[in-house]
Amino acid sequence: MDDDGGDWVEWIIEEMCGLDDSSELTMKILESHLEEILTELEELRRARIRNHPDKVDAYKASFALGYQVLALFLLEVGAYVPEVVKEEVLYSTTWEYDKRWWGTKVDEERKEFLRKLRDGVRNQVPGKKYVF
Repeated sequence: MDDDGGDWVEWIIEEMCGLDDSSELTMKILESHLEEILTELEELRRARIRNHPDKVDAYKASFALGYQVLALFLLEVGAYVPEVVKEEVLYSTTWEYDKRWWGTKVDEERKEFLRKLRDGVRNQVPGKKYVF
């Protein structure tokens, strides 16, 4: 998977949900595939770390991004964010965690996005559609 989220978007939308475009995603579709997505995410992470133990940090960052993309979709369609997704997102969206991937350049837009995603996950109201 990539470092900007594009591969995760494709994986969730196309491979896991069988859709052509994210605009087709609904709460019903995402919720019907959620358990499979979570299981596959964890199996992929374990397999990559097991097969490439020298790249643990890179894989942790990539999979953190995968959980962020999933949380974003869940919030946008008004679906419930499961606890495992919530925990991963709350951990990986702190600026202290995220800034190590950005170097010394502070990206205010990214920082604001992380804040909104954290707030959405933390204060989620199932059924409410969030806009990012």
